[in-house]
Formats: sequence, C-alpha cells, structure tokens
Amino acid sequence: MCPICFTESGSYSVIVDTVYSVYKCSGCGLEYTVPNPSDQVLQAFYGNYHDVRADATIVQRNARRNLKKLEDLGIAPDAVILDFGCGKGEFVDIAGERCFGIELNPDNTNSRIKTSFDALPYRSFDAITLWGVLEHLNAIVPTLKTLRSHLDTDGLMAITTVNAEGVIPYYHKPPEHLTYWTRQSFEKLAATLDMDIVLYEPYQMEQYAAIYLDRLLSRTPISYRDGILTHSLRVLPEIVEVPTNEIFVVMKPKGS
Repeated sequence: MCPICFTESGSYSVIVDTVYSVYKCSGCGLEYTVPNPSDQVLQAFYGNYHDVRADATIVQRNARRNLKKLEDLGIAPDAVILDFGCGKGEFVDIAGERCFGIELNPDNTNSRIKTSFDALPYRSFDAITLWGVLEHLNAIVPTLKTLRSHLDTDGLMAITTVNAEGVIPYYHKPPEHLTYWTRQSFEKLAATLDMDIVLYEPYQMEQYAAIYLDRLLSRTPISYRDGILTHSLRVLPEIVEVPTNEIFVVMKPKGS
C-alpha cells in the first residue's frame, strides 16, 4: 500500500535485489520500497554509512544556499529553525544560534543538536527543514505530522528529496532510499498535513567538478571516461553548480 495516498499496490514493481522491490503507486505516482524496513534494519545500515559526495565543505556551501533560499521566502534572520535529520549539523552551524537539529545518532558536539523533541528548548518553529531526509524515512506521514505540530501557524516546511519526474536519472537503492517523489504525491502529502505547496522546483547544488563528472560518467567505459575527466577538469573550476535528481519543495499551513 502506498504510504502517502494509501492506494493498494498493484502488480507493477521493479525487483531491486533478493530483499527489496520498488512499487509505483497508481494513485499518486510515488515509488516506494517493499518491504518497508524496520528501525532496526535502518540503524544497522546507517551504522556504517558514508556518502563520498557529502564532503564537509560541499555540505556547508549548500547549507548556505539553502538558508538563502529560506530567507528569500521570508524567513527572518532571527527565525527559530529546526533541522530534522541534521546529520553532522552543518546547516545548524550555518543557520546560527536559533537553529536546532534533531539526529538520532549525532556525530557532533554542537549542544543545539538533540535526539528528541522533548530535549529542544522551543516547542514551535518558524521553519522546519528536511534536507535530503524524506527519502530515508520509513514512517513518513506520522513523522511529518509530528513535525507539522511543531510548526508555527505561518511557518515554512522545506524539503529536498528524490524527484521521480525529473530529467536526471536516479537509482533505486533501498534501504538507503525508500521513496521517490512526484508532484502529485507531494500534493497528497500536503493535503494530509493540511498544508499548501508554495514552492516546487528542481534542486540545484554545488559539488566538486571531479565528483560530479565521475558520477555523470559512471556508465561510460573507463578508456573514454578517463580522457573526458582529464580534459574537462583542466577547464572547469574546482566546485561547480550542478543540476540534481532532487526536487526542492516548500509547504506552509493552510490559511497562513
């Protein structure tokens, strides 16, 4: 069953491996993983997780870009922000002393990163962010309903996640990514949360040119790939702005 619009799953699926398949919802287009892994399975998987694309410098640069986007949407410099699934806390550090994070297994000494809502000094927030987090959740609606309850009546919820309708290819890779999103699936989610979508656009980010080109050419024969990389990196800056296979979505409570 689709975890967003609750349409019964049909027969169309992609078998990823001996454990997981990915179904495409006939109701909203969401692609979702079956079986849905338990918290214990996810904890074991992320215990040894490392993403070579998430270099600290790159994450910090994109955190600044994300913060600027929120400010352009009206979030004040002194706003109280919650970054859910904050990882090592780069966005929390960039956004300043009124930004707090929640991370179940924090790898950071920042005192503003907590492991539960009860440990937070605020009960409501001007903005709640989920940067590349939604596709990792195995309980999407309950989690976002909880986050929604901590959002101010005129606050914003900002999300980046995998775009199943974009022009950039993506891989099915459970249990890392459990969902792949469409505009219709976000509209269903917004309705469930009693929210409106105020921004829906392809997400662009900064990345090391070498890493981006390596990923872009991952299916190119090595003899060709190495030559393209060598020549391209001679003319490109070290860090470039690139399109991604993600979508940038901002929602606000209805009536705000």
